[in-house]
Amino acid sequence: METFGYYKKALEDLGHTVTSRWLAGDDANLVAGKFDPMRHPFTDQTGVRPENVRTAGFLGLICVEDIVASDIIFFFGEPLSIPARNGGRMVELGIAIGWNECARSNEMKRIIIIGPTENGFTCLSTLIHVETFDEAIFAMKYWYGHVAT
Repeated sequence: METFGYYKKALEDLGHTVTSRWLAGDDANLVAGKFDPMRHPFTDQTGVRPENVRTAGFLGLICVEDIVASDIIFFFGEPLSIPARNGGRMVELGIAIGWNECARSNEMKRIIIIGPTENGFTCLSTLIHVETFDEAIFAMKYWYGHVAT
């Protein structure tokens, strides 16, 4: 199975700029954009641990900035059989959908759902739904005439 690093490299090889700084690596240096929340969990079953609130808030701000800077959002749906993690990806999707509700047509983000739909928001008719990453690339190239961002 491909990783997010694989998808990032594939997009960059096509000439795209990937704005998701959390994909930069697994170094906990947030300022350099090298924080991987999947390898540096700062939560437990009760939520964000008190000693990590500042770090978590900074990471949240970085993610919002990255969404604002993007023009295409890939959302990777997961089967409902996979336990939920922290809900951050759903928040990011919500930010992108909300952006589109307020944006002028030339500022709207193209949102592509890859894989299964998980809730009503991932089923919106304003989103593009595909099964695989390759189909998402096809959508970028052909449905939107998007070569590079």
